Amino acid sequence: MIEARRVPAAALAAWLKPGMCSISTEASGARERVMTSFQLTDSGEGGKLYLDPRLPPEAAPLVLGYLQQAEATIARRMNLSVTRPVTFVYADKQLMKAAACINDEAVAFYDGSLHVVAGRSDVLESVLHEYTHHVLFGSGLWGPVWAQEGIAMNVAGERWWRDQRLLRTLLDRPFSLDDMEHAIPYKLTPQQAVSFYVQSALTVDCLLRTRSWNLRQMYDVLRAGSHADSISYELPELAQASFLSGCVASLAR
Repeated sequence: MIEARRVPAAALAAWLKPGMCSISTEASGARERVMTSFQLTDSGEGGKLYLDPRLPPEAAPLVLGYLQQAEATIARRMNLSVTRPVTFVYADKQLMKAAACINDEAVAFYDGSLHVVAGRSDVLESVLHEYTHHVLFGSGLWGPVWAQEGIAMNVAGERWWRDQRLLRTLLDRPFSLDDMEHAIPYKLTPQQAVSFYVQSALTVDCLLRTRSWNLRQMYDVLRAGSHADSISYELPELAQASFLSGCVASLAR
């Protein structure tokens, strides 16, 4: 009999701490300074938008439009809806990084609030990705991490991970299933984070295809095993040595 996987909630505690910092005193202080200096706008549905004062006036309605688009996309793809989060919009990633414990290449993250850098060509993709984290957490599915990241990348329409060079690199040294359940990619080195995202996206994409699931069905299966202190799930194919290589091979068909 195959034993179900169990992911303890404590393993992901940092995900919802200010700045994703395990010791959050310094991050909390930086967050308070940002909230004091940023311009506050009511984003609707109970959410608030904190805007870097260096951004132009048109940044606020642009980001609000992205938030609305994210809500509509997730409602259509997963039939899920939660109260809009607090959202922080930065003029550059240096200030965002100063208030968080994330790697230097991150341009967005979620810690109970959305944090994005405006003015980038991929800002909508970032909002879609981070908003998906918010909806999953708000709907009771906080893990495993491969599902959080893979689902978020699917909703955001990210396809960069399909690059054959990245997939070959992943197959040479994949993450263990334990790491894929617990590691938080924002806190990995940039190179490790890329591989983690590739493996997460590949895992979700492959499960959707081989099990003929849509995203809502995947959510329902994982959510069924969610409890206050842990999440349990049974997907025995993930433990097979050939799973990832078979998924990569299937992409070329």
